[in-house]
Amino acid sequence: MIRITSITMLVLLSIACKQKGKPGPEVNDKKGNGSQSELDPAYARDVDRFCFAERHAGALDIETTARGMVVADWLGKNLETAEARSFLLSLQKLSATDKAKRLRSESQRAKLEDCPTAAAWEKAAASPR
Repeated sequence: MIRITSITMLVLLSIACKQKGKPGPEVNDKKGNGSQSELDPAYARDVDRFCFAERHAGALDIETTARGMVVADWLGKNLETAEARSFLLSLQKLSATDKAKRLRSESQRAKLEDCPTAAAWEKAAASPR
């Protein structure tokens, strides 16, 4: 759980710093119920980027301790939408279980078949502390 939390914090910090002074809009689903409404294609690409962040960032073969910073830097440079940045910031105070649920919901809305980041959070939540 420590690894996932550290990566999450690095990602959120990096994204927030790169968007200083540029608040984004709320996530489309204002009811928070994982609506299956059509997503903006740019936002759907951003959900894919977050779900597969380690692969997209070329960080799969990097030592685990350095991976988070590489991923955070890559996401900060490559996310297209303020909506995605707002979504990631909304995850900040959630437990690994709740983060995984929210990201799974967004990945389903984006019509992704898998989301390794959500799977990692699910695994962290299931691990004994």
